[in-house]
Amino acid sequence: MRNLLQDADRDRLLAPLAGALVGEVLLAGRPHRAVAETLGSSLYPAQANAAAVELLFQPGIRPAHAALGDALLDFVMAMADAPVPSRRAAAGGLALQRDDPGAVEAETPFSRFSGDLMRGEVRQALRGGAAIRHTGNLVEFRIGHRRFCVDAEETIVSAGAVQEVDRIVLHHVSTIRGEAGLLRPRPVEAGTLEMRYELRGDSPVVRVKARFTAARRLGRVRITTAVDGLDDSGLEIGAARLLEGGAWREATPPAAPGATKWTQATPVAHLALGRPGFPEAAPVLHLRPRDPAKVMSVTAQAQRGGVLHWLLLRHGPVSLAAGETLAVEEERFLGAGAVATIAAAMERGGTGFDLDAAPPSGAAMQAAAAALLLDDRATPARREALRGFLGRQAERIEAAEPVPGDLAGAAIAADMLRRAGEAEAAALQARLLARLATLCDAETGVVRPASLGGQALAILAFARAAVRPDAPDEARLVARLLGAVAAEPGSGLLLAGAPVDAAADPEGVALLARAAGCAALAAEAGGSLPEEVANRARDLHRAAVALLRPLVRPRLGILEVVGPAGVTASLQTLATLALLAPDRLMLDSRPADAAPA
Repeated sequence: MRNLLQDADRDRLLAPLAGALVGEVLLAGRPHRAVAETLGSSLYPAQANAAAVELLFQPGIRPAHAALGDALLDFVMAMADAPVPSRRAAAGGLALQRDDPGAVEAETPFSRFSGDLMRGEVRQALRGGAAIRHTGNLVEFRIGHRRFCVDAEETIVSAGAVQEVDRIVLHHVSTIRGEAGLLRPRPVEAGTLEMRYELRGDSPVVRVKARFTAARRLGRVRITTAVDGLDDSGLEIGAARLLEGGAWREATPPAAPGATKWTQATPVAHLALGRPGFPEAAPVLHLRPRDPAKVMSVTAQAQRGGVLHWLLLRHGPVSLAAGETLAVEEERFLGAGAVATIAAAMERGGTGFDLDAAPPSGAAMQAAAAALLLDDRATPARREALRGFLGRQAERIEAAEPVPGDLAGAAIAADMLRRAGEAEAAALQARLLARLATLCDAETGVVRPASLGGQALAILAFARAAVRPDAPDEARLVARLLGAVAAEPGSGLLLAGAPVDAAADPEGVALLARAAGCAALAAEAGGSLPEEVANRARDLHRAAVALLRPLVRPRLGILEVVGPAGVTASLQTLATLALLAPDRLMLDSRPADAAPA
């Protein structure tokens, strides 16, 4: 469809992307400019930056933002070319907002922390998501023949919160007591336990350190590190995976209220706790003992059948003389991502990235292809670097498990490369579209796994190819994909007959607006699309734009696109692209290998 933006409004929409959202992040020791996830965030998402690159390279925009566009493209390529590509980079964003031990508050780019350290409680909450409590620690020991088990939280004598150069340390110290004497037992000090929780701005991992120092000779000393109150966390943990001897094993909480040992006298290298089946987008709690051999047992306790309440890792046992110590370290991560992928990332360590590894990026290919096609001032060296990057990414995408959005993005990139006259681009586009077609349900026309954004990207990829009069297969796919989406007055958008929560997924709405507009443009440009398909595309385009318009709000001379998470780089970029209709320019640029019209 036509460009819906006047130049002045376009520039007002660009203002947040070129101003308040821009920050600096280090990758492999090198500084990069990038756009942040949201206003004030210290997280820099690779995919949103890739979309911003495509926008900033558009004619009419490029001259005023050439330096920023080049910088963001460098960031996108560095993220995609990392040894283990990540979805987001992190920089700074570490703040101790309140250091009162009784009501501490701290923040990292990934989580918010609060709690009463004098009661031994640290609460960690994902932004807008689940929360857990780091608490419930125990110390067990023997004095002579007598056994003791002491709740560390009930004997705290001091606590504090300190911001250091690169971390925040939350800590509390407990005096652990027992009894000595055979005939007349008397209270005695057994030792001290210090619990430390280290938070960093460049890593989502919380490092838990427990150190018990004996005040007298003790036998069979054990430290139990724990996470408590998990049934109130919003996680609904009903499943676990334990890494033992290099192999994963499944476990579940007790089916009735009570406790069960998940492992006994077996070294545990990693635990992952989540909902049954570990849904892809659901948060998972990971625990990684730094010394698996010290783990004596793992116990799961439930207050409601089938839902984890209290998890205990018992470390030891050792005998200690006065002044000797037992130290335990553990790494914890709360967030989404494939269990094995997160576990491998925690084992590797490192800082500056989120732990959720990214698949080969079609969006990154789109960004680089847009630069190769649209930047007529690029040096030969720059163009060769872009070709090399695109070749590497294409190989990775073709070798990886098919992901609809990335296959579609790569196919769109291949379409741009065709229009730039790049050799082998047509064959690459054909292979990618063929793989993408296998993910489209033959009956419903829905791309699996189903999402409005994934459906829209598939429509866009096939519509870009369907502009050719010799592309009946692509045209049929566009018709099938568009047929799975409907705009019903009073009901909003439907995907395969099911309502779409457009308010919760404005990025998907923006992608649909662009994709439906591109399909309509392809029909107008002489493609193989029947008129009824073109009319459906126009209807969907109008409906999606109508849903986007109320999100565009003026503020202090600029225009912000405000979704559920406020102003985000992703929504600001995708909405601007949808209203700008960049695909008209692409469809007007005829591939050198195209058949005559």
